[in-house]
Amino acid sequence: MNLQTPIWQLSGLFSNRPGFLTLGEGFLSFETAEGTQFRCPISQIQDVKWPWYSFSCALNLRVNGTKYRFSFARPNGAAAAWRPVSAASNVFDLGRATKTGKAWKKELADQTRM
Repeated sequence: MNLQTPIWQLSGLFSNRPGFLTLGEGFLSFETAEGTQFRCPISQIQDVKWPWYSFSCALNLRVNGTKYRFSFARPNGAAAAWRPVSAASNVFDLGRATKTGKAWKKELADQTRM
């Protein structure tokens, strides 16, 4: 299965960067308006964590030694997601973010077991 969803990379308490997280063909990638931030084989992803307090709306992981914190829910005051393609309206509500996070959680778990 391939997944591609809008996501925000979180840094510090108030900083974030919108982009797209994509999972497909054995690779995970994160792309922003500035370009591809990482693209790596699923086997190289480490420390995948889903903080309990995020209700599946947040994902933390390590890629090539760098720790990333992501949110599937648009942070307060954040810019709209960068969209290289058009996206459906109302994709940023909390209910949808929770469903999206759960889909990612299942797919990452399935693909890392392979």
